[in-house]
Amino acid sequence: MKRYLLSLFLLLLAVFAVGKGAFVLYNHDICAVSLTDFLGIWLSGLLLDLRAAAIALLLPAVCIWLMPRQARWFLVPYLLLLGIVVGIIIAADIVMYEFWEFKLCAVHLSYAASPEGTTNSVSVGFLATRLLMVLGFVLAFAVPALWLLPKQFRR
Repeated sequence: MKRYLLSLFLLLLAVFAVGKGAFVLYNHDICAVSLTDFLGIWLSGLLLDLRAAAIALLLPAVCIWLMPRQARWFLVPYLLLLGIVVGIIIAADIVMYEFWEFKLCAVHLSYAASPEGTTNSVSVGFLATRLLMVLGFVLAFAVPALWLLPKQFRR
């Protein structure tokens, strides 16, 4: 159990790090960042990434601890949902910076209630490639997370 949760924790941190790298590469025309700056960005965000990964894995840890034999039934949909949420947040943060020139925060999530206003001025190709980006981040987390999932946990 501990080994699996640690591997999920490290996987989430890796996905967050790749997301930061993708953010810098995608938005390099807007704000150029040196390698030293990128390492500073990564280190300053590391504490938040550690917290987010720990919070995301709290529910699976409790589930595995309370019902190890049935945990797989909970973990498969949970990990898929977590992958989707992480993928959408990372990809939206990357793409929206291009338009707003600042990172996402809770205020901007109000657009999720009526996304038609945000999609009126973009092409279908733009939306399709950004959805592929989301899918890439979802797969980057969900496939290894499910592959590492043991058939059954022991007490």
